[in-house]
Amino acid sequence: MAVALGVMALGVMALAVSAPVVQLAGAQGPRGAGPDARTPASGTLRVGFAATWTRNSEAYENGVLLPIGDRYTTLSLGPEAIRNLQPIEDAARLAAGLPDFGASLGAIQTGARSRFESTPLGVEYGVTSRFALGAVVPFVTSVSRVDVAANASAATATVGWNPALTSESIVAANQQLLSQFDAASTSLSQRIAECLASPGAAGCGAIVAAPAAAQSLVAESQSFANAIAALYGGRSGSAGAPFIPLAGSPAQAAITARLAGFKTQFAAFGGAPLTAAAPVGAPAPMTGAQFQQLLSDSLYGIVANPLIPVVRRGIGDIDLTAAYTWHDSYAPARADAPWRENIWWRSALVGVFRLGSGAAAEAADLIAVAVGDHQNDIEVRSISDVGVGRFSLTSSLRYTVQSATDVSVRVPPMPRDPYPESFRTLAARRVPGNELAIEIFPRWTPSEAMSVAAFYGYRSKGEATWSGTSVATGLDGSTVNLNAAILGSDTAEREHRFGASIAYSSLDAWKRGQARWPVEVAISHYQTTAGSGGTVPKLVHDDVQIRWYIRLLGRGEPRR
Repeated sequence: MAVALGVMALGVMALAVSAPVVQLAGAQGPRGAGPDARTPASGTLRVGFAATWTRNSEAYENGVLLPIGDRYTTLSLGPEAIRNLQPIEDAARLAAGLPDFGASLGAIQTGARSRFESTPLGVEYGVTSRFALGAVVPFVTSVSRVDVAANASAATATVGWNPALTSESIVAANQQLLSQFDAASTSLSQRIAECLASPGAAGCGAIVAAPAAAQSLVAESQSFANAIAALYGGRSGSAGAPFIPLAGSPAQAAITARLAGFKTQFAAFGGAPLTAAAPVGAPAPMTGAQFQQLLSDSLYGIVANPLIPVVRRGIGDIDLTAAYTWHDSYAPARADAPWRENIWWRSALVGVFRLGSGAAAEAADLIAVAVGDHQNDIEVRSISDVGVGRFSLTSSLRYTVQSATDVSVRVPPMPRDPYPESFRTLAARRVPGNELAIEIFPRWTPSEAMSVAAFYGYRSKGEATWSGTSVATGLDGSTVNLNAAILGSDTAEREHRFGASIAYSSLDAWKRGQARWPVEVAISHYQTTAGSGGTVPKLVHDDVQIRWYIRLLGRGEPRR
């Protein structure tokens, strides 16, 4: 699409052919890309159209450049990220008798790329020769491309999907095992009481010889059975935990060995026999599809939008502008004049009210996909041009005051937590930090129609402030205090950008009757070269801009 629009822009340049002379005040050479201090002439409407592409696959995290999927990439996905793995880990340690067992769903590799496409339509009307009003309405497509691979290569998984979740026969087998454990424990408890009361009774020799060992067996078997029920299910028709030790893993082998030991011990004390087989382990490590189910299914507590490609479209944030050129000493340069006489400068003040009409990202988004900031802003710009001969320099100073807004957001237990659970959703108030930006455009104008510019930009944004508290019930039934203030941690941003542009203008030629249409076309590129102080996307930006001048009032109407 970028190539097509570039060809279209060049076509507009080629179509600027001769036409009758019509006066248009203020047509003074190509503007180039980016801002300048000129407003449309009095009675003139400037209509703008652009196609922009902004994309990134990396971001500066506290000054360190990382892939944006890095937060969701790990060699071992454990309880520190998926907190409902913690009771599974505890139950597996108890069942296997392995106090150092660590529950891990294995390796997750996440690749992510974001793209923000905008087609802003703008109009600006020259109320006077130096004052103009305008509006810009962007039509936005926001895209997140995400690829997730689970356990593709690294063998770090210790638990996997519980097959009992989809198999009634496995649940029935586990229920039989637990029933036998309950019967054996009850039988042995009764036998211990009888033998201690009548030591000489038949079959009491082993119990009388080691009553403490017999009582310990009852307690340990009950603890083991409870851990087995929590993991593999079987009681009251429960399928157990979503994840259990992998078949053939050390933990599953230890559980099978402990079961064999209990069978032997119960037989030695004359208890009810244990004949049921060991519970079935997870057949394989988690797959990518199962990982997406983990993120989205309410069974696991996260209930987030899965890490899959997402496309959202809509109208972005709308800008309403007022611009006043308070000084303008521009005069066409004469080759025979001293250079000091050809120095000119102009300066303008621009006020912007940004209407937060664009939809923000959803609270359930793990990777934000938004078409706007969804907050009202007030922005003040000071734009100054200074030039001599074919060279000029435009500088822009911009300060943005971002207003508070109420949003629904998830409050993680710690900053940058990858998978906050749904119970952590909170109605909070966000006050974004204000933003200061400086932009510099050195330009060279080899002819009245062409302009080439370099670009440097610096942006500094203050830390955001969040407020809002609530009390929620955690996955384990515990009380969890939520405080949105944690979301403001490390949100200040500083960014450097470099780029270049080339522009074409037919305004002067049109004024002389040598071009059919009064248009300006600019093709620009910039990218982020450094960032610090929080999460700063490393942007790569391209755009094609076309602006058309229409004389609404006064003598002469522009040809279309």
